[in-house]
Amino acid sequence: MPEWVFFDVGNVLYNDDRQSARSYAHFHRVFQSYEPGLTFADLMRERELEARQAPGWVLRRISQRRLPADRFAAELTALRALLESQFDEHHQINPGAAEVLAELAKSYRLGILANQPAECRASLARRNLLAYFQVVAISEELDLHKPDPEIFRWALEQAGCDPAQAVMVGDRQDNDIAPAKALGFKTVQVVWREKCWPGETDDDLLFLDSCRRVPVFSQQFPGGEPDAVIGELGELPGVLGGM
Repeated sequence: MPEWVFFDVGNVLYNDDRQSARSYAHFHRVFQSYEPGLTFADLMRERELEARQAPGWVLRRISQRRLPADRFAAELTALRALLESQFDEHHQINPGAAEVLAELAKSYRLGILANQPAECRASLARRNLLAYFQVVAISEELDLHKPDPEIFRWALEQAGCDPAQAVMVGDRQDNDIAPAKALGFKTVQVVWREKCWPGETDDDLLFLDSCRRVPVFSQQFPGGEPDAVIGELGELPGVLGGM
């Protein structure tokens, strides 16, 4: 049985759909200043096509194609500042997260391995989740970002853990599963059966419908086949017990 369980935050402990929808809405408004006739539905079709072609951050690739480099950099800085100032509002706790962490903490040591701003630590503390974790590897704090294996090695060193005794729980094969597997972790991918954010605007509904057809991040990546897949966090204790 593993000794350590490391969690991604975005789309694992937290639901990021509102943040993603607001990001697309922000850049849609910017794109319209260059192409007034571009609809949000048009942007979603472009997103789906781009997401089918390659993994990674699709909105960045679309924006870099459509915008001058200085405009993209300025808009990205403004968007990040806004989202970080409203971090909890844009990152809902996924159903079962607190209960599963409380259960797992009785049998395992827990860690965070996440590409997140430093505000993520404060958010976890505000929501009474931070105390469950003995190791917290947040990319902005360390200036290391997944899939760089160094952030995984840093977490293992802090934990004093052999990778064979560790499990990585993440939603992305490219950022979470593949790099963890390469180091010898066991891996669990979260592919949500149901999402908890229903949307608030017509564009939100277009975004959510689009993501049902093609996820925000590709769920397929060479070398990223997980040891197990779960559709909700409540399934995790049983899966870990069988590893």
